[in-house]
Amino acid sequence: MLKTALFLVITFVACIRLQAQKDSCRITISGIVYDSATKKPLQFSRVAIEGTTKSASTNAKGLFVLTGVCAGVLEFHFSHENEDRHYDINIFRDTQLKVYLPDIHIIEIDSVTVTSSAKISVGSIKLTHQQIELGKGGSITDLMSGIKEIAQLKTGSSVSKPVVNGLQGNRVVILNNGVRQEGQQWGAEHAPEIDAFLATEVTLVKGPDALQYGSDGIGGTILVNPASIFGYAPGKLKGEINVVGASNGRMGASSM
Repeated sequence: MLKTALFLVITFVACIRLQAQKDSCRITISGIVYDSATKKPLQFSRVAIEGTTKSASTNAKGLFVLTGVCAGVLEFHFSHENEDRHYDINIFRDTQLKVYLPDIHIIEIDSVTVTSSAKISVGSIKLTHQQIELGKGGSITDLMSGIKEIAQLKTGSSVSKPVVNGLQGNRVVILNNGVRQEGQQWGAEHAPEIDAFLATEVTLVKGPDALQYGSDGIGGTILVNPASIFGYAPGKLKGEINVVGASNGRMGASSM
């Protein structure tokens, strides 16, 4: 009988303690977070109780609410942007807090305008005058291949067309004195019909810069330009004679 009574007493006390613990975790914590400099409420500030899952963010009025908080000395963590504060507060009933976070200033601007100046494009590679002079006598593709990014697709001994990054034909645009050269696109036996002796400038344009010459030049655009007819002094005659010979096959070529 005594054991039964003792068991009932212990059970009753345990129930009271459990109920007390349950009641102690029904506390509501609310408050407002302010900027200590402007005394204005801070929106999007974070409020959390360390060691628990209780956290909240302030609304447009700086207000936050935490429910189901247990009583005790709790460590509160208040943060906004780069500012953090920790406070130990003894909580034993529903509580309202006013929190001031220092040195926080929100600056609102209407718009941001970013300006920049164009830089010289590096998306082009050009043959030097010496490379052009040494390449005369061969085909125009032989001359183009002086640029290391340009390879050749040869059909026989005299027919060749430029290849850029594995692309050729209509994937490589050729402009001869500003005019599209498309004869090499007709078939495997067709090469660009350009006299290599007339070329004084050979340039490979790659990347976004090549789009100004057409969207079909995925591999790139090759610019071939002759010497300008302008800039000569009046009354003066100017000309050029080129003679090229080869011991292999005793072949030669000339241009005037």
